[in-house]
Amino acid sequence: MIVQPPEKTCQRCGILQPLTRFTFRKAEQTYRGTCKDCRAAESRARRRDPELGQIIREREEVRNRTRREDIKRWHREHPENLRPGRQRRQARRQAQRAALKPSPDPYTYQPLLGPFQAVLPPKKRGRPPKSDRGSASPVPSSSRP
Repeated sequence: MIVQPPEKTCQRCGILQPLTRFTFRKAEQTYRGTCKDCRAAESRARRRDPELGQIIREREEVRNRTRREDIKRWHREHPENLRPGRQRRQARRQAQRAALKPSPDPYTYQPLLGPFQAVLPPKKRGRPPKSDRGSASPVPSSSRP
């Protein structure tokens, strides 16, 4: 015996589809009347409308800005709940900020020397002098054309 998944008819397009094609509402414990495809098409049509699309974008911009501020505040108040990768990045940034010391000009910073930078000799640049290069040629002179 083959068990068929539960199905529902979309109120918009009238096609019988499995329940996985409908959004579940947790609060009402029911599925929406329109399928996901119809809802997506409706959303695209609204966004393409010049006046309505502009209103939607402005509303989303305000919501995203306030949400971003709320998320940052929550992360500052609950550092123990950050993911490990974010904790490592945050610790690295704090260490980098601590390594910067303020200069007399408040708008520029000069990095402090690391623990090993003062011990290492300066890097030599350019070609070594001729005496260090040696006069030996990689190809013997007798085999040269």
